[in-house]
Amino acid sequence: MTVLVRAALAAAILLSSMGAIGASAQPRPIAPPTPATGQAPPAAAPMALGSPAFSQYLEGLAAGQMELSGVPGLGVAIVSRDGVRIARAYGYGNAAGKATALDAQQTVLPIASISKTFIAVALMRAQEKGLLSLDDPANKHLDFKLPTYPGAREITLRDLARHEAGFEERWLATGAGETEDPRPWSEIMAKTYPEVIAPPGTWSSYSNYGASLLAYIVERATGMPYDRFLQQEVFDPIGMTSSSVEDVPPPAIAGRVAVGWTVSNGVVRASSTEAMHNKRTAPAGRVNTTLPDLQAYMLTLLNGGIAPTGTRVLSEASVRTLLTATPTFNRRMPGMGILFAEKEVAGLRFIGHGGDGGDRHTDMILSPERGVGIVTIFLSAPGPHARDQFTRPLIKALFPEARRDVIPLPEPAAVRSLGQFAGDYRHYRWAFTSIEKILGLSSEFAIKDSGKGTLIVTGRLGAGEYVPVSGDPNVFQNRLTHDIMAFRPDPKGPMNVSHGTFPFMTAYKLQVIDTQAFTGKAYLAFVLGLCGLGIALLALSTQRALGGARRPAVGTGLLGLTVLINGAALHHYVNKALGLSEPAIQQAIPDFARFALAIPIVSLAAVAAYGVGAALGPFRPKNRLEAFVAGSALVLFGLFIAWLAHWNALGWNFP
Repeated sequence: MTVLVRAALAAAILLSSMGAIGASAQPRPIAPPTPATGQAPPAAAPMALGSPAFSQYLEGLAAGQMELSGVPGLGVAIVSRDGVRIARAYGYGNAAGKATALDAQQTVLPIASISKTFIAVALMRAQEKGLLSLDDPANKHLDFKLPTYPGAREITLRDLARHEAGFEERWLATGAGETEDPRPWSEIMAKTYPEVIAPPGTWSSYSNYGASLLAYIVERATGMPYDRFLQQEVFDPIGMTSSSVEDVPPPAIAGRVAVGWTVSNGVVRASSTEAMHNKRTAPAGRVNTTLPDLQAYMLTLLNGGIAPTGTRVLSEASVRTLLTATPTFNRRMPGMGILFAEKEVAGLRFIGHGGDGGDRHTDMILSPERGVGIVTIFLSAPGPHARDQFTRPLIKALFPEARRDVIPLPEPAAVRSLGQFAGDYRHYRWAFTSIEKILGLSSEFAIKDSGKGTLIVTGRLGAGEYVPVSGDPNVFQNRLTHDIMAFRPDPKGPMNVSHGTFPFMTAYKLQVIDTQAFTGKAYLAFVLGLCGLGIALLALSTQRALGGARRPAVGTGLLGLTVLINGAALHHYVNKALGLSEPAIQQAIPDFARFALAIPIVSLAAVAAYGVGAALGPFRPKNRLEAFVAGSALVLFGLFIAWLAHWNALGWNFP
């Protein structure tokens, strides 16, 4: 977990303890926008997928990427519709805390959120059996009731499959951790769902809960446990003999599972992820499988639902539904199929799914038009961006039509002000209604107007320089990677933006108070200010007590002690929370945070008592100095309470 995420988790716990859209469009393949210059990409001779030249290129690319990104283990599977199959494994994985050499044929690997695509296939199988429909309301198939946004229609299965249900995110105390949650899956899903904060279809917000809810609906509709249905209706017919979605893999494959690695102080260490449990969202990220099994899976999709075994797993119509992406945000942007996300790589259309965990980074991309599928699995330490850095040159080596040019800067005469797009942004995939709101600090990124007619993006979302695309003033393209970024101005709300690599993650422009910079300065100001004013008031209280004014001294001392406790506690809990592990935080709100929930109530009561006493006379300041210090303390304490309330951190506001 990054330092930033750790800090955000710490702040969330601390603050709790302190008192805490778019129009419809027709399905279509992506047509990359033409650069402003209209220049065509240079031609290049492709490498044949099964040729010795390509094998040599793949070996060098893998070795270089592992060295560059610090990746101990890497698996690659490539297939083509005409029968070429390539499976390669490099380096080693982590099996029970020990290094084990990866075997391209036998090693069972975790694929993280590529697992969601199997939910999609299971969903389509259930629809083919007449047990559900993508346009059914989700509540039709649940034994609990999802809330409906006021005035909006109910959430449908299609909304869930497109990450457009309108959910916020939930991270804390949702059943993830190193110990098994004893509750049945039905109870966990019913009691830990995110709040609905927007009408369905308003914007995209990636949701592990939403995807797993579809798996739970498959289980409910079929009357069969999801893992058994997936095995019987998907794995077995495809011929995936070494695949499982069970929390504990079956004995036949358990001994072959290799997970990833983390880095601590520059040292590669075995991850504890294999000991973690998350029954709530297991279907969304728990599939373990082999490279040969993934090859069979990709070929099934590329061949219209017919598996290499000859078995028809899905109808051609169902496969088209899965892989046909519809854009929501902007007609030029990639869109979503049924839990399959469209994306551009080097200007070419692909569809599939990626996955990220602390110790693994995976990607599966398919080109139905070209009949090619590629899976990469990085047992990473750290290497989270290695997927694109590996896949992009691979695509350029295979396809001569892939973009290789660097888009030139706009001509001086075409330069326009882009200030309306500049600012700090954050994905909607964060909590808005509980103390987890502050976790959104870890998803912030910045967009700046370069003054040269381009936008500069820094942070987690598509970092680089973007030039305007002709024909739409709100669409931009990365000069090097050719990724698309589109904005949607909203006169009644914040500016929204979507990136071509993440069509399921809309972001919004932040107000100043919501930014990392402001929050960091506010934290420092509150700690120093409350502690400093508290010490000053205690000194004045001592002075008055020594002068014989005991009752006024009590009031000044009460106010001083109150603000000092709040300032010291703010600093104390941040530092204590930073020492907690991510699983410990996810499993439950730590006890020390719950214990401290009395602080804001007592503080408010004490400040109110001082205010009444000062107004009636007994606690009235003696002179201007005391009045100034006491007044400053009251103002700062009021701002502190407002700050806590803004971050949903006032009271027992747990998820």
